[in-house]
Amino acid sequence: MKQVIGGRPCGKAKTKEYIAYARIINDESQKMIYRRWALPDGFNNFIEDVGRAPGKDYYLTKRDAGGNYEPVNLEWRRRINRESVIDFIVEYSHEELKQAGVYRLVFDNGMFYIGSSKCLKTRLILWKSVFKTNDVSNKRLTQCVSQCKSVSFEVIEYAPESAIRSRENKYLADFVGDKRLLNRSFDAESNKGVRWTEEEKRLMSEGGKGIPRTGSGRKKAVRDYRQTLMM
Repeated sequence: MKQVIGGRPCGKAKTKEYIAYARIINDESQKMIYRRWALPDGFNNFIEDVGRAPGKDYYLTKRDAGGNYEPVNLEWRRRINRESVIDFIVEYSHEELKQAGVYRLVFDNGMFYIGSSKCLKTRLILWKSVFKTNDVSNKRLTQCVSQCKSVSFEVIEYAPESAIRSRENKYLADFVGDKRLLNRSFDAESNKGVRWTEEEKRLMSEGGKGIPRTGSGRKKAVRDYRQTLMM
């Protein structure tokens, strides 16, 4: 069971380092946490392993967003406020964007990212904020934001909230192997912040019987299932 930060010494609670440490210890994403940091003197161990922020413009982030919380996977990264913010091209009304659906971010160099949201307008606002500082853990996406001058927000399909993940998976499956796709995973949700539908969970369970714990059998069962959705 993960340690929960209780009383916080006033001197530490306000520091950038302690805030980052508390966020890691209290993270409920089921990612593994470095053993030394969960000890009673964990914060001091955390400072020894990760170090203090080099400056006020730095924030702690993972090198691999899908990896665990450990020294080799964490780094202090400088937050860059770009002088020229990337332009968003949006051709939808506010009412249209209040719906749930699957969307695509298309950069002026031809690269694109596919996602989904219960409220497309909220997701658009989030992307605008993220691109303003280029605070993105996806390195290929970060590079695109740095190099491109504009990005189009395109709605691929409006869908019920209960169906957006499976619909996103369908579109991701269409671009398996396409180097223009910026998504790090071909699953709408995986162990890198991705969820499976109930039907896919069942198929993973059945497809994984007798298969080593690599999960290859489970993933193959899901891929086969998603192919049937595209027929």
